[in-house]
Amino acid sequence: NTYSLDFFNVSDSFSVSYSEAVDIALDNLDMQEYYQDGVFKGECYLKILSEKDSDLEDLFWIFSVVGENGNVKNIVINVENGEVLS
Repeated sequence: NTYSLDFFNVSDSFSVSYSEAVDIALDNLDMQEYYQDGVFKGECYLKILSEKDSDLEDLFWIFSVVGENGNVKNIVINVENGEVLS
């Protein structure tokens, strides 16, 4: 069996780039609990939230922070205007 995959960058058409989304998220999240002695103790993820993930018609960036203690914070950002939804 031979498989063919076509890759394309969905976010190329977004008005808010991935780097702008990260900046917006960091400006809107309190990250203090994830630092210990000046060292970040966690992981960050940026993903596209699509209609496949929910009943939404539009696309959104979702930025997640997961601390070593298991605490999770998420922020949802509109890809067209940068509006923070949660």
